[in-house]
Amino acid sequence: MEMGAIRYFRLMNQGAFICRLHVNYRPGGEESWKTWEPAEYADIYTAAERTVDMKELGIEDGTHVRLIAFIVSGSRQIAAEEYIFYSNIGRTAAYKASGTLLSSRLNLVRYG
Repeated sequence: MEMGAIRYFRLMNQGAFICRLHVNYRPGGEESWKTWEPAEYADIYTAAERTVDMKELGIEDGTHVRLIAFIVSGSRQIAAEEYIFYSNIGRTAAYKASGTLLSSRLNLVRYG
């Protein structure tokens, strides 16, 4: 489901696990998704959060993006919502990861 234009993703970890924020992106005209993963330490512990500015990732304006909550145990939750990245937009899509290693969830908390 396409929601609108954003520049930032925020992931809040309220689960009983460690997670990382990854970004799925699909440049204009392409059918397959690519994934950005942080190159350095990026663990998000319980009750912590992390925000990614996609302008700093080298993603081009007009690219379709969605958030992935990568659970360190190896599973992942992909956001149901899809956005379009624009570097001159100040909007954030904020998500909450919750649950346990065996039953994790990802929910949109705020868009704007």
